[in-house]
Amino acid sequence: MGGGRINPLTGVQVNVNKKTKKKIEVLKKKLETLRRQLAGAKKQTDEVGEVERLSADVAQTEGLLTELKNS
Repeated sequence: MGGGRINPLTGVQVNVNKKTKKKIEVLKKKLETLRRQLAGAKKQTDEVGEVERLSADVAQTEGLLTELKNS
């Protein structure tokens, strides 16, 4: 783990390299999109398994994001 301080606005360590920062930004956008899709899928239940698949994708993306933030 790095010894840098945490930025209160982003929750990201200040000394994180640019590549990691970019990955975190991409994952946050992906997570936002997945959450919107999940909300829509919960309202419209015409596709079997869609809610479960999206829920799993959200959980996986959250895990990756947490991993990157803690590295």
